[in-house]
Amino acid sequence: MKRRLFAVSVVLVFLIAVPMLFSSLARAAGSRSGSAEDREITTNVYFALDKEFKAQTGDNTEFVVKTFNGEVTLDGAANEQESINRAVEIARRISGVKSVENRMAVRMY
Repeated sequence: MKRRLFAVSVVLVFLIAVPMLFSSLARAAGSRSGSAEDREITTNVYFALDKEFKAQTGDNTEFVVKTFNGEVTLDGAANEQESINRAVEIARRISGVKSVENRMAVRMY
């Protein structure tokens, strides 16, 4: 009798736990629906900045691009404020970008 009760309990727990697990995984995947778009935005911003700054000889502006829900954050360093302003403007022009947070700094030599 105790074995049967134990077996029924295990089956009930399994039947309840598995659907709960899958529903929470589905919700988590749904909440990350913007991640593919964010990766595309990050890539597009990075390549646009790379093209702009690598094309100029001697401009060693460094940047890190992060995107969450279309909001881009730029980290890094540049030799002058003008390069930072240009980086922010380039990022704003990329399709899908909602806003740009500038965390870049001017290098102090």
